Amino acid sequence: MKKLLLTIIIGFWLIPSQGQAAIAFDTISGKGQNNTTSVTQAMTIGAISDGLLLVSIVYQAATDDVTGVTWNGDSMTKLINGAWGNNNNEQIYIYGLLNPDTGSHNIVVSKTGASTFVTFYGLSYSGVSQSGLPDAIDNSTGGLSTGAAVSVTTVADNAWLSGVFRASGGSSFSDDVNTTERDSFADASCFVQDTNSDQTPAGSKTMNLSWTGNETWGWAAVSFAPVSEAVEVSPSIISDTIFFE
Repeated sequence: MKKLLLTIIIGFWLIPSQGQAAIAFDTISGKGQNNTTSVTQAMTIGAISDGLLLVSIVYQAATDDVTGVTWNGDSMTKLINGAWGNNNNEQIYIYGLLNPDTGSHNIVVSKTGASTFVTFYGLSYSGVSQSGLPDAIDNSTGGLSTGAAVSVTTVADNAWLSGVFRASGGSSFSDDVNTTERDSFADASCFVQDTNSDQTPAGSKTMNLSWTGNETWGWAAVSFAPVSEAVEVSPSIISDTIFFE
């Protein structure tokens, strides 16, 4: 009787999936100055990939007089602007730039009010999605109190929050849950912070502060998503041989 030899070869190719690189804080630089319409601060961004530069600003004027922010001559995008204080007499801003030039360059904040004091910080991050900035934004203000919170409803899983906070006085401030202070200016009534961790799952995420004494305050925050990375999957082959009589 003849035998029939049948060889079966089955190939499995798994479709590559998308992973996420972790966001990481890189560096910070800040300055406060008045009596000029253009304020410059040097900053050195490390050799990072998928970078983000945020410039967080407190401007002591009732009107929106900041006309632009640049990094190494590249224009930055205003992500959020909010007014706070008695009669909304101060402005808080966050500007952003994806894929900023690395190395030592200048942040330049331009404003129309030459005699108006401005405080700003540049913060750089790596591992950030190079599209969809901001992921989400929000701001919050409050009257005399001993604590504050700002909540952002993130869209992307594992996003980070970064914010700029300003209070009416220089009480002793403490970071609370989900809040890491990066730097403060002068009497610590103005400073910047972030979550310093992935926020998962996506949804409402909050940063918190507390202090001694009673202060009015304003807080603006943005969220930004991590970059997606393709996960390489090699094809696999399964073969078998079957004999028929």
